[in-house]
Amino acid sequence: MQNQLPGRQLPQMIDVREVATILKVSTRSVWRLVARGQLPQPVRIGRSARWQINQIEAWLDDLVTNPRAADGHRPRPK
Repeated sequence: MQNQLPGRQLPQMIDVREVATILKVSTRSVWRLVARGQLPQPVRIGRSARWQINQIEAWLDDLVTNPRAADGHRPRPK
């Protein structure tokens, strides 16, 4: 099955195991990050959950610029 429509490239979708592999964490840790709002919500297709790989890549890029966001730390208001 091709991952495109005529004239349009569709984003690559990955499952929880692939996200866990990319992040080098367990699948349970992926779900914890989602529950805490620290990782983008997946797209649900029936009982399956999938993430767009570009969303995971963007999330990782954001962690490089704001590493404390991964721990759930937010700047305190003054």
